[in-house]
Amino acid sequence: MLTIKQILTFAYDSEYESAYDLSEKRPFSQPKIYTGNGDLNKRWYVYFSFRDPGTCRLKRQTPIYGNANGYKTKEERLAVLTVLQKTLLRLLRKGFNPYKDNTELFNSLYNGTSEAPKAEGSKEDDGTGQPKEPNPIERQLPKQAETEAENGATLDEAFSLDAEIKSETLQPSSQRSYNSHINVFRKWLAENRPKMEYIGQLDKQTVLDFLKHILKNSSARNRNNYRASLSSLFSTLEEHEYVSSNFVKRIKVYKSNPKRNKSYTDTQQQEIFDHLEKEDPLLLLFIKFVSYNFFEADRGLSSKSGRYRS
Repeated sequence: MLTIKQILTFAYDSEYESAYDLSEKRPFSQPKIYTGNGDLNKRWYVYFSFRDPGTCRLKRQTPIYGNANGYKTKEERLAVLTVLQKTLLRLLRKGFNPYKDNTELFNSLYNGTSEAPKAEGSKEDDGTGQPKEPNPIERQLPKQAETEAENGATLDEAFSLDAEIKSETLQPSSQRSYNSHINVFRKWLAENRPKMEYIGQLDKQTVLDFLKHILKNSSARNRNNYRASLSSLFSTLEEHEYVSSNFVKRIKVYKSNPKRNKSYTDTQQQEIFDHLEKEDPLLLLFIKFVSYNFFEADRGLSSKSGRYRS
C-alpha cells in the first residue's frame, strides 16, 4: 500500500513536469484517473490519449483497470490506480507507443535491471527468505496497455458513455426511440458477433450486415431510422475519442416509397355499411365509434389552425 507521502510526491512530480511540457504535437496526453465521482459501484480506471499515426489526432485509448476494482475502499483503489498512472506515464515518456511493437523498448528498459518485471508465475525473494509474488501491476501493464489499445474501449464502456450523453441531450420521446434502436443493435451483436468485445472491432461491414437484417425484416424507411441512430452513436464516440471516425454517416440512405393508405369510395362505404347492418350490426357499431373519434380529432386540428370542417 502506498503512503500518502508517496502519492503526493508523485502527484507533485507529474504536475511539475507536465507544466513545462508545452509541445503542441505531444504524442500523448497526461494519464488521468477516473473515480466515478467516488462511486465504488462504478469501474475506476486510468485513461489517456495517444496521437493516431493515421489522423495525427489524439485518440482515446482503452482504459487500464489493473486489479483496482477488486478493492472495496476508495483509498485502496486510488493507491492502485496511482501506481498504474505512474508506471504508464513513465513508459510513455520512455517511448511506449500503443500503435507499435514495444518489445525492443521493453527489453532495453528492463532487461538486466533490478526493476524488470518478472515473467508471469515467477517469484523472487522478499527479503525474509520467503518467495514473493511479482508485482501484478508492473507485470501486467505493458502487455495489457499494448493489447487493449489496438481495439479501444470495450463495447459496454462505449455504449455506457453514449447512454450517459444521450440521457442529457435527448428529449424523452426521442430517447425512447433511440434507446430502442440501440438495444436492438446490441442484441443483434450478441447473437451474431458473440466474440466481439471492443469498439475497435465494430467495423463498417458489421453495421452494414445489421442494416441489411433490418431492411429484410421491415422496410427501407425503418432501416434508415436505424442508420440515423447508429450514426448518432458513432458521432458521440468520435467526439470522445473512442473511435477515430464516424463511418456510419458515409453509409448510403436508401430511398423509401411510403405507400398511401387505401381509401374507399362513397359507394363502396355504403355497400359495406349495408352489408354489416344485415350480417354483423355489432361490428358496424364498433366501426362507427372508431370513425367518429377520428372525425373529432380531425375537426379539432382544423379548428386550431383557423379552419373548421362541417
